[in-house]
Amino acid sequence: MSASKRPLATLDIECFHNWFLIGITCCETGTEWDFQQIDGYPLDFMSIEKLLRHFTIITFNGVNYDVPMLSYAMQGATCTQLKAANDAIIEKGLKWWEFAKQFNAWTPDYIDYIDASEPTPGVRVSLKQYACRLGSRLVQDSPVDFRQPLPFDHVPDEIRYCRNDRGVTHELFTAIKSRIELRENLSAKYGIDVRSKSDAQMAEAVIKEVWTQQMLARPELMSTADGAYYNRYNKPSIAIPSYPHGTTFKANIPSYVHFITPYMQDFLAVVRNADFLISDKEEAIALGHDGKNISTGVRIPDVLKGRDILIGQSVYRVGIGGLHSQESSVGYRSIPGRYTMKTADVRSYYPSMIKNSGMYPRQLGPMFQAIYCGFIDERFHAKDAIKNHAPGTPEYIVLWTIDGGVKIFLNGTFGKLWSRFSIFYNPQGGVDVTIGGQLSLLMLIERLELAGIPVVSANTDGIEIAVPAGYENICDGILAWWQQVTNLALDTKNYAALFSRDVNNYLSIGFDGKPKRKGVMGESGVLQNKHPDLDICADAVTDFLCKGVPIAQTIYGCKDIKKFVRVRGAKGGAGYKESPTAEPVHCGRAVRWYYSIGAQGHIIDMVSGNKVAGSDAAKPIMLMDGSFPADVDHAFYVRNAEALLMDIGYANVR
Repeated sequence: MSASKRPLATLDIECFHNWFLIGITCCETGTEWDFQQIDGYPLDFMSIEKLLRHFTIITFNGVNYDVPMLSYAMQGATCTQLKAANDAIIEKGLKWWEFAKQFNAWTPDYIDYIDASEPTPGVRVSLKQYACRLGSRLVQDSPVDFRQPLPFDHVPDEIRYCRNDRGVTHELFTAIKSRIELRENLSAKYGIDVRSKSDAQMAEAVIKEVWTQQMLARPELMSTADGAYYNRYNKPSIAIPSYPHGTTFKANIPSYVHFITPYMQDFLAVVRNADFLISDKEEAIALGHDGKNISTGVRIPDVLKGRDILIGQSVYRVGIGGLHSQESSVGYRSIPGRYTMKTADVRSYYPSMIKNSGMYPRQLGPMFQAIYCGFIDERFHAKDAIKNHAPGTPEYIVLWTIDGGVKIFLNGTFGKLWSRFSIFYNPQGGVDVTIGGQLSLLMLIERLELAGIPVVSANTDGIEIAVPAGYENICDGILAWWQQVTNLALDTKNYAALFSRDVNNYLSIGFDGKPKRKGVMGESGVLQNKHPDLDICADAVTDFLCKGVPIAQTIYGCKDIKKFVRVRGAKGGAGYKESPTAEPVHCGRAVRWYYSIGAQGHIIDMVSGNKVAGSDAAKPIMLMDGSFPADVDHAFYVRNAEALLMDIGYANVR
């Protein structure tokens, strides 16, 4: 049966020395199967296999844990053997391919599965934390010690716990449905399964496949890739380069970059002469360094780290991650006759810099540029053509897949330039792209400021401009000149107001009254990659600034408790102390709470015993039954929202 025609079911596994569970829940009907094993009573292999052949299985972290454990269990492994395998994964970090070799447990070809963890935005986010982002009814963690045999009177509780995890997995899968559909379409297009891959992993898999096919078609190009070779299957393969700890290099700066003021000319000379260093913590320790202040990756030179660049009234800093201005708690409004706020974002910033620089990972050779630029052209064509088709039509779906998928390929590639485990690994190219891009933006900022047009903010791929009345044509002329010189495209838009705590936390408002929210002002959720954190406060500030609604009116009028919670993760588990002298009650590795009138308790880390910051007067709410607690401290949220309003510059509008 093809995977696309199979119904969906979630799967989760629990493993103890004396008890093992494979739990499966049908996503459509909610039917649940809980297959248990104890010594002397093996699993019902026939029924499990029948279900695995019928369903496409949805897991969370299934690639690394559930599927290898499932494969081993289906071979008849005992509880003791399964616990040893479990510990090899959990405690020793055994990878799935290492697991398969060590335990001779290869995944049967009748198992079709999708791992929801990687396609979901976020890095090292647990299922419990995703449950908090989803606003799940119950956020539950098992209080038992997995290192000890499970007391059999706890089995019903452990089954309920596993069922809840399967329910959350289904919620998560539903939340990322569009991302999965995109991956399914791309899998069909390129003939490789990318359904369980992150954006960056998907970029790597698809470009590697295209590269392989083109190298097979033109074998004479193999000699142009330094590190490409034929494996034992006579298929092109890639050897990822390595660089010794302490390797240094200088950035290649685009030839068009030049500055007018002596101040910026001097800064450019500093950048040209700066040495970027590749560090490897493990190698450094092996060489005798203590490793305390060493991290693996590319280090920005000391002459650039933390260096303030003053242009006009704004201060900027360059970094490996991008250009950032240093403003804080300031607001700007478009005022007729004075100035108009304008945003200017570089379209496909990093992909365009990769294309324009001509860089390529030496192990892939010049073919990388041909493939990459081909994807850029394909995406822009799809983006233009999709407007001519109705959503849901076959033509629309094809173009949507190209537009969304290729965007992921292009952006995901840049991040992998820094990864020493990636086929794209090219630290020199990564520095050339990011430093060249930042200098390009600084060149634009300098020209605007010299023309008397203030730039009030800059963040990686765009700038915010306060265009004085009468300077509109001058501004547009400078933007057009810059685009021609750099071969980069700008998307520009005038808007009504900008309120900023800092460059990563702000609210901008369009002339149509619609907000753009980021950071502390942003909405929480799975796709937003953000924990709930007193969302009602940001909502109240947004409604006040966009619609004039009093802050207290929004807060007192809201009856959705999800808007009032705060979420924190605790690696060793969190506990709630109802009073300073009370014994803590276990909450789990992810805890959500609201602020209660008269509450005397707080949250603690169960390992260290330390109070979790900001949890005074907190009241955990791990179960949400749809009701709104009567003891919510509305006044606390009003005070917090009013403070947030000041933090984003309401009292300092320019």
